[in-house]
Parts: sequence; structure tokens; C-alpha cells
Amino acid sequence: MKIIFTPEPIPELTITGGQLAALGFTTDAPIRLMLRDNTLSVTTVTDEAAWKELCEASQ
Repeated sequence: MKIIFTPEPIPELTITGGQLAALGFTTDAPIRLMLRDNTLSVTTVTDEAAWKELCEASQ
């Protein structure tokens, strides 16, 4: 796995590797970003209803 953080001009985090694909993080996988207690969590969303709810909440 390779992790690259670029702070400027816009913060960007790039993570690559076969381990991510094995965990469900593929090109078209919907993801959920959550910031709680200064911790950023990234998870895949596998439930269609949950994905629809997230999309509606983000409008």
C-alpha cells in the first residue's frame, strides 16, 4: 500500500494498492467520509438505501 499526503495548494490524500481493492475500495465504489474527534474515517457503502440517504443528506 502506498499513501501520499500533499498539503498544498489543496490538501490531497492518495492511497493506492491491491490491499485497498481487496477491502472493496475500487474505482466505482461509493464511499462515506466521516470526521469525528479529529479522525477522518473512510468506509465503503454497500447498501443502496444507505447510499441514497447519504446523497439526499448531502444536498
